[in-house]
Amino acid sequence: MKKKCFIELEMKNTLDFFPYARFWIDMDLKEAMVIFAALEGVPSCEKENMPRPIKLKLVYSNQNIKEIIAESYCTLSQLERNCSRITMEIFKNLITKY
Repeated sequence: MKKKCFIELEMKNTLDFFPYARFWIDMDLKEAMVIFAALEGVPSCEKENMPRPIKLKLVYSNQNIKEIIAESYCTLSQLERNCSRITMEIFKNLITKY
């Protein structure tokens, strides 16, 4: 099976975060890391500074093994901009391939 990257979006409920959506990114890990680094939010080590109900994770998947490469926490307004950015990058990547 081909190695794939995706960005997983998790929402916070009263107990913990739960998976809500995935953006499959058809590009190599290096390119995916560049896109993820450009997203708004704070790294997981800073999550206690402010309430941030949304977690974004960059995940690298190889068959049944999933490795979390990076995490970021954001607000709802940041999520709006992040989703636009991710979608734009996915479509830009598709256009250049075809």
